[in-house]
Amino acid sequence: MPEKIFRIVGLGEILWDIYTDKKYLGGAPANFAMHCAQLGDEGTVLSRVGNDPLGEEIKQALITRKIKADFLQVDDKKITGTVEVTLDKNGKPRFNCHTDVAFDYLN
Repeated sequence: MPEKIFRIVGLGEILWDIYTDKKYLGGAPANFAMHCAQLGDEGTVLSRVGNDPLGEEIKQALITRKIKADFLQVDDKKITGTVEVTLDKNGKPRFNCHTDVAFDYLN
């Protein structure tokens, strides 16, 4: 009997965590879908990105990870979500979450 594959949908924010020298794809719903896909199920992200280079990078990053990007909405007015992450001298992170971004307007 073949192993059952589950379809998992992460519904909500997708964004870039931006550090001084690199960026990471993030957002709890997106992370959940990506981890489910890594475990062998079908991960899908339902979110909204801006019609901008960061939004396009998100689409490509999902495709590279074999995550469906079919349900990413594109917003022509709002930018793709980002969180600026800085580390203090002890390595403790501080987060600056930008607001009024594309995923806030998910339809």
